Amino acid sequence: MYRFSNPNTQPGNIRDPFIINVDGVYYLTGSFPPFWEGPVPGIKLFRSTDLVNWTYVTDIIRRADMPEDCWCIDKLWAPEILRRPEGFYLTFNGRNQSAEHPHNHGVAIAFAEKIEGPYRLLTREDSILADVRHPIMTDPSVMGNDGSLYEDESGIYLFYSNRYGIWGLPVSLPECKAAGEVFRCVAPSPEGCWDTKIEGPYVVKRHGKYFLFYSSFTGPYSVGCVTAENIRGPWSPNPPAPLITPPEGGEITHSGHNVIFEGSDGRLYTCYHMQRRSDPTEYLAIDPIELMEDGSVSTPAPTLG
Repeated sequence: MYRFSNPNTQPGNIRDPFIINVDGVYYLTGSFPPFWEGPVPGIKLFRSTDLVNWTYVTDIIRRADMPEDCWCIDKLWAPEILRRPEGFYLTFNGRNQSAEHPHNHGVAIAFAEKIEGPYRLLTREDSILADVRHPIMTDPSVMGNDGSLYEDESGIYLFYSNRYGIWGLPVSLPECKAAGEVFRCVAPSPEGCWDTKIEGPYVVKRHGKYFLFYSSFTGPYSVGCVTAENIRGPWSPNPPAPLITPPEGGEITHSGHNVIFEGSDGRLYTCYHMQRRSDPTEYLAIDPIELMEDGSVSTPAPTLG
């Protein structure tokens, strides 16, 4: 079992961290500043063999390489990577905020034969969600956020969020097209609950069950989980309260947007970003996690030290 020191300040200020184990080497990416003001210069990639010491590799997406009229040149957030036999598919958020080429927020997909790149944008003209029609949405300008690709024997799916909840969409790769009807997995809870505003989905399968993790910023940033026997649901809260949440009145003030990855020791781990009362900078945190046969989840997260 690896030993961590949470938070890990080495990769610097990071939100929405994503870690993937590629043949015993760990790669980390995420959202990097400036988060809200000014253009994001690119999507960074780091490498590690021990999950503690991280070395910067390259920017796998560079804003400077995109034409000014590219629809996803701004807000390069929440990147994730899916490994397939032919290579690596990178999902990330994007939009174009210029007055000359305005474009709504959506999910972009890029591809590289090697994880370190070079990546080429597959969704060149628009978001993969541009033509998807959601059955309950009254605002057609809301397209999608925090795309996460998942694949098993049933197919390839893109999970994503918007103000109407967490959604799943069958997709085809490398065509980056919808391959079936969209379905909703999690709806925002009523006012007064911890998860009225939700985002950041991530799906993993263990013991024949699907575990869908998601985050909420209704209060302190926290992580919840729902489970299902079928990828289309129905999804049941497990547990009904947030799974990873800052202890009330403690040093940790935010702990969210997690993913699950397998360590070289055969154990599962979760990474997420953490914020402390004594330092509002957002940093990487990692903790072990166990997904049980009965669908329950066990983790000490969030932890310090």
